[in-house]
Amino acid sequence: MDVVLIDIANDPLTKLYGAYRTCYTPKTPREVWEDIAAGTVTPDKIAQFVEDRLKTGHVSPLEQVVFWFGISGVSRSLSHQFVRHRIGISFEQQSQRYVRFTGKNEERLEFVMPENFQIMVNFAELLHIGDLRLCTRAQWEIRQMIARMRAELMRRVPQLAKYMQPKCGEKRMGYCDEELKAYEACPLSNSRPHKLTVLEVFKRVRAESGKPMRDLDESDFIAAEQFREKA
Repeated sequence: MDVVLIDIANDPLTKLYGAYRTCYTPKTPREVWEDIAAGTVTPDKIAQFVEDRLKTGHVSPLEQVVFWFGISGVSRSLSHQFVRHRIGISFEQQSQRYVRFTGKNEERLEFVMPENFQIMVNFAELLHIGDLRLCTRAQWEIRQMIARMRAELMRRVPQLAKYMQPKCGEKRMGYCDEELKAYEACPLSNSRPHKLTVLEVFKRVRAESGKPMRDLDESDFIAAEQFREKA
């Protein structure tokens, strides 16, 4: 298996800053980017602002940062899993129509030869892929491939690559939602909680506060519908 980061969007951290800042300022995009060009916003401020926004779960600006990877030597089993990711990702795969492999006695080998890809993927989808495929429940080959993609990113853009974790990671969902038996067998269970544990702690804390956790009823839906934030 070989994984190479072919290219990245130019200055991805600043691109993210511009996208996020557009959402949170009365300034126009032109004014935002003029501030960046003038050096009014320092690289440290850019990095901190992006990090603060990522903590909120605001995802759409991440779609404006794109990466290109070359992947080779993977199985057709992996390719069938990988192409299930369809939003925010584009695949170009070695053709079995135009590329022929033959063995002894001219046997056709395309059906068993390793697969080759070039992909383009935005950062939002890449994080989602990491959520699922870096989890130990993912098949080992695709887990290894995504780990190598993460390693490639760590060499180029560590400020962003650090957010690429399995879904239980502290920078993602934060807990495991897989079945308990699988969680207990996972090496990450030594450092990450299961959702049932999180819920039990929440139940205990709420019970102690006099506001016990309960199932939602119709009055809750009405209250949510009528709720208005204070100005």
